Amino acid sequence: MPLALIALTVFLIITWIGRLVSRLRNPWNRMAPNAVIADLFRTLVMIVFVIAAIFIALDIINATALLSTILGAAGLIGLAIAFAVRDTVKNVIASVMLCIHQAFHPNDVVEINGDQGKVIRLTRRATILLSFDGNHIRIPNSTVFKSHIINFSQNRERHFMFTMTIDSTADLGIARELAVTTVQNLPFVTNAYPRICVAWRH
Repeated sequence: MPLALIALTVFLIITWIGRLVSRLRNPWNRMAPNAVIADLFRTLVMIVFVIAAIFIALDIINATALLSTILGAAGLIGLAIAFAVRDTVKNVIASVMLCIHQAFHPNDVVEINGDQGKVIRLTRRATILLSFDGNHIRIPNSTVFKSHIINFSQNRERHFMFTMTIDSTADLGIARELAVTTVQNLPFVTNAYPRICVAWRH
């Protein structure tokens, strides 16, 4: 009984220390490129401390022979859990790969799998977009990683296309000149001459 109490106390102390270390923000935020990787580091640190606490506690009560049994059971349970939550595991792995490649950042305007919007945040499971209509779009990270991603914020200079309807009896030359002048006077247009295609539509 005394050894069991000592082992339990050691286990609680080590897990408490691991919880304190995993809750530290500055070291993990400095090591990680973004919040998702930092959160993953905290989780891994906590898991390492818990495993170490279990090993030390079993060693105190001379129950190291149980380690092989525990590891075997943990392996079987781990396989069952991994099979049950395989979609979640894929999303977590995809989030890590997205963080490493850094295809986009928060507040970037992107198009993912046909959905356009501003990136709100990247979580472990999904990428959250805010569409131009004000709707929240939640896309699983496994889908994002495999999709064609267009980042409109990566380059500050972009080409825009718009359609302008004019009367069929109007002078196309005057309409074109007016359109070019109006576009050039906009504050966000560069000095490059805008390309305007005029087509009849009956």
